[in-house]
Amino acid sequence: MSGRLEYLAEKRLDFENLRLESENFLKSFLNRHLIGRLMNSFPNLANSLLSRSEGEIARLLYKDREKGTFRVLNEMYDYEKSKTTDVLEKLIMESPAVKAARNRKKIAQYLLKLTLENSKRSKFIFSVGGGNGRLELEVLKDYPVNYYCCLDTDERAILEGEALAKKFRVSDQTIFLKGSIRNKDDLNSVTRMATERFLKHFPYLDIVLCQGVFEYFDMKRCSNRQLNNVLTAIYEKTSSNGILLASQTDYHDRVKYLEKGLDWYMRLRSREEVKNEMERVGWCVEYCEKEPMNLITLSLSSKRN
Repeated sequence: MSGRLEYLAEKRLDFENLRLESENFLKSFLNRHLIGRLMNSFPNLANSLLSRSEGEIARLLYKDREKGTFRVLNEMYDYEKSKTTDVLEKLIMESPAVKAARNRKKIAQYLLKLTLENSKRSKFIFSVGGGNGRLELEVLKDYPVNYYCCLDTDERAILEGEALAKKFRVSDQTIFLKGSIRNKDDLNSVTRMATERFLKHFPYLDIVLCQGVFEYFDMKRCSNRQLNNVLTAIYEKTSSNGILLASQTDYHDRVKYLEKGLDWYMRLRSREEVKNEMERVGWCVEYCEKEPMNLITLSLSSKRN
């Protein structure tokens, strides 16, 4: 039972070209110990100030209260510091949590590419709560022989995802379904619907992505029962060489502000807790590390044979 993936065992992971974001000591101190504490202590005042930004991210967060939707993530991903003159927008976009979100996208895409490059056959890729599928589709456009399914509860995300698939010319290999991973019937319908859509038999999933969804299981609970159920369901639905690419937000400095100011609740977990839960189910954790901002844990796990 080696469980190790060859390309990881050969230490081919190289993040140098990803241009991941980090902070020097001074900026980290100001962001986390000064600005962070002020926002936690005076959430309403912080909201009043930041909502005056003319940027789209401010409208989504402070007026529409969208929290972690695909539209919020799109704005974070598309941010270009050199093209932004709005000081308040820069303050939002240069915050530790937003930098961490951009790092997560880059690392997750890199790990997906690495997995596909070392595959000798086409794969069935499944994204749990993947929104408009942008994270995966930006990769899959360069690997069109693979098949992709995204399951999400947001109808707007599904419509935009279908449009993105056409833009990247992979619509013939993609399918977007409305549903929730919490519902076993929705999970079981994925392979059935894919088989009907692509006229190709898909008894199992090959690669599963869970980016930014674990945070919404077991909220306000001490247990990991819901997370364990999801990890187990995915494990049972993947092929013998199945891969799980996942992320989890760790404990950070602005939790009180998010909860009090934005009514945005998440179940935060440490790197060790996530790793232990995966191994309890049977996943062999090949890679499990935090991104440079030390706020989000990213992992790659394989199914033990």
